[in-house]
Amino acid sequence: MRALFRKYWTAAPLATALLVLALVVAGVFGIRTALFYSRWNDPALRDQPVAAWMTPGFIGHAYHIPRADMIEALQLPVPPPETRMTLKDIADHRGVPVDTVLDEARALVAEARARQDEGRQ
Repeated sequence: MRALFRKYWTAAPLATALLVLALVVAGVFGIRTALFYSRWNDPALRDQPVAAWMTPGFIGHAYHIPRADMIEALQLPVPPPETRMTLKDIADHRGVPVDTVLDEARALVAEARARQDEGRQ
């Protein structure tokens, strides 16, 4: 193996260095991809509890909740602000405790899950 590497290095050192670098990069990204996909279907990662840092769009996408239902249940401001609002921002905007908005979001998620469970049966 060393003799083959020496042969390539003496014939084309720049190309050999680039090949080694490309193989290292491919290996790093290959390992990273394998680790990512090995955790892809882990229910603990996919089923995150509703938290104050989440946006209504994130919750709607993660739990398949229609936008209109999100706007109604969380009493989102219409028209929406220029930036994305977290649940904490919504609570501050409405002047209520964060726990109130979190409870509303959790109830919405529970309702969406119940509808999904009905659809599966």
